[in-house]
Formats: sequence, structure tokens, C-alpha cells
Amino acid sequence: MTGSPEISTGKHLRLRGHEVLSHTTSARDGVFRCTVFLFDPHDERHDLIVFKGTGACLQQAEDSALDQALRFLEIPLERSNAATSSRCSLDIAGHRVEIFCDIVGEGRYQAFPFLWKADGLLDLIMQFHLQEAVTGDTPAAAMARCIERLESHFAQPAAQAQGVGGASAS
Repeated sequence: MTGSPEISTGKHLRLRGHEVLSHTTSARDGVFRCTVFLFDPHDERHDLIVFKGTGACLQQAEDSALDQALRFLEIPLERSNAATSSRCSLDIAGHRVEIFCDIVGEGRYQAFPFLWKADGLLDLIMQFHLQEAVTGDTPAAAMARCIERLESHFAQPAAQAQGVGGASAS
């Protein structure tokens, strides 16, 4: 996004009997972005699942993200045994970060933090991937530990120059 949001809306909704939080923003580039948060009803840990949509107008962005959430909720309950990854996007100490969490072993999850670059690409923060993996018993626990470590990491003066780069995702 370029500049600060011009429009920002937050809504509590019910989809198929499940409570979701929808947050939509508009940026100066004219693109609307919607993020929908849902606690996974198919998983006994009820981890947070995030769906993102974009559109030319507020309604189009919301419809896109809510449609993804609806499709997810329509998946049969047998799906609960499948390993899925979790993802969150947030701002930590002035840095836009994406954290992906995936299963790395039985009952063990690892958070993989990426830093948004000015050109719109993501850089894997290698320090937390290779040297100091951030893991937990659940995706939520791994993400919480990762967020704490990133807050500490970005508070260090040389943090940006060290440990970022190497792998880009688009």
C-alpha cells in the first residue's frame, strides 16, 4: 500500500454460524484490501485462519475474502486430520511482516517470518529460518514466539542489516 489508508472498516459477521472479523482498507493506489479472520472450526486447537481479498471497491474486496472463508467452511469435517499452514500479516516496530507457520514434525510447528521490501517482494528473515528456528506445539504458539522474537530483533540497531535476505517470494 502506498500512503496511509483513506477508508478503514471493521465488522463482526457470522458465516455459517461461525463468528468472523472482517477488516477492509483502501489505499491511495485505489485498491481495496480485505482481511477476514476466522478461528478454524475443523481443528481442535481452533487456530486463527486468515483470508485476504482485493477489489476495485470495498464490497468487491469483502466479497472476495468472505467467499474464500465460506469455501473453507464448506470443506467436510474429515479435513480436520489434514495438515494446514497458518498465516498472519502484521506490522512489528514499523516493519510489514508476513508470518507463515507450518508443521515440521509430529506435534511441532515452525513460524517462517518474511519482511516486505519496498518493491513489493517478500524476503525470508534467514536468521529465524536457519540459525534460530521459532517453533511451538501449535501454530498459534509458534507465531506468538516469532512475534516476540521479531519485536526484539527489530529493536536492535543493526537488525535490518543482519539476517534479512536470501530468498524472495512473490
